[in-house]
Amino acid sequence: MGVYGVHSEPVRYTYHAPIFSFAVVVQLLIFGLLVVLPYIIAYASAGMWLYERCYFQQPTVLFKHEAYVTMQGSGSFSQLAWSTSPEFNRIVQKNLRVPTLRSYEQDSNNDGVNEWLQLDLEMPLSDTETVDQLSIALIFDYQLQYMSDVAMESMVLFQFSGSGSGSSLSTDGDLVLTQTEPLPWRGDRKEYTVPIIDKTSVHASSYDFSTIANEYMNRNETTSYEHVLPVWRADRAAGQPFKLSMRVRYRPQQICYRPGFWQELKFGWVQYVAILIPLLFLARYIRWFVFGNQLVETIVRQDDLSRFKAHGE
Repeated sequence: MGVYGVHSEPVRYTYHAPIFSFAVVVQLLIFGLLVVLPYIIAYASAGMWLYERCYFQQPTVLFKHEAYVTMQGSGSFSQLAWSTSPEFNRIVQKNLRVPTLRSYEQDSNNDGVNEWLQLDLEMPLSDTETVDQLSIALIFDYQLQYMSDVAMESMVLFQFSGSGSGSSLSTDGDLVLTQTEPLPWRGDRKEYTVPIIDKTSVHASSYDFSTIANEYMNRNETTSYEHVLPVWRADRAAGQPFKLSMRVRYRPQQICYRPGFWQELKFGWVQYVAILIPLLFLARYIRWFVFGNQLVETIVRQDDLSRFKAHGE
């Protein structure tokens, strides 16, 4: 009666050697390389550990309705100034000129987070007065809430000088976050909630833009008015004020932070295993080649095949 092959299995050989033998040394050497080599390769490729990670987030920004404006020109004045601070206005009383100021913030997609600020200012001028240069500082509340909880007061300091006297200036730009060091990956960061400009100060030096900028730049996190597209118009008509139209866009920002211990460990483990897996196949081939061809002395035994006997024998 003929038989039909219904299943097959390979013959398994086991290689034995004394503990103190060259074959065991080879096995330990291969094992040691499997443990150490992935780490060396991952570390040498500069991808083992995370020192910094970044993500994008839409900040929560709110204009605090604090503004400081100075204008330089010719005519009956050399400088005009005004701010929302009564103390500043007292200091610059001789050069004080009160403008008309309107501002509003827009949440375009109704997600509860403002996307931009529109500020319109009209500075009254006589027919003999002109504006050649403009400086303005705006103060904001700025918050981040994903990894670290960041709450700070931030600023836009913008200066523009026209090629001649102007009738209006329109600008459109982004409120950009700058970091000198990554944020911690967890915790509250509220060290910059103190006012950037002390609006209660009675000293003129407290409102000097160069001093304010120098102190502001000592911070780890700052904001600035970037990617600005200015449009300067000349030929102001008689009796018309100088007009400033300023849009500040709150775009998503790249936030960088230092990963925590477990995040670094997870990332390092992924790099390690990614290199370990192909090395395991390589090590298996090396062991087969070395022991299968008896390059080192071993005792070869075939596994017991009695379990393959027909049932009932």
